[in-house]
Amino acid sequence: MQYFSSYLLRLVVLLCIAAVLASQLYTQRGPRPLHLPAQQQVATNNPKIGIHTRMAGTGDEAAIQRTFAQVREMGAPWAVELFPWAYAQPRSRYGYDRA
Repeated sequence: MQYFSSYLLRLVVLLCIAAVLASQLYTQRGPRPLHLPAQQQVATNNPKIGIHTRMAGTGDEAAIQRTFAQVREMGAPWAVELFPWAYAQPRSRYGYDRA
């Protein structure tokens, strides 16, 4: 009798683990929601003046928000993100790096 109850307990535990794993596989996982602040207008005397930023690879969302807050405080109505071209097009067999 003890062998049967031990076997039954193991079977129940394995079924529970299988159910949890199956539920994890079948749940839809989406990307994390993006928390964007409201679009803001910048009061400036010269709308032609902007700023170039380099935040590629910055994973800290708070640092990015601080940087753009500083851009707005500076009075720049636009910003351009500079990024290495290799991020967009990695090396290929054509070898355009010598062109």
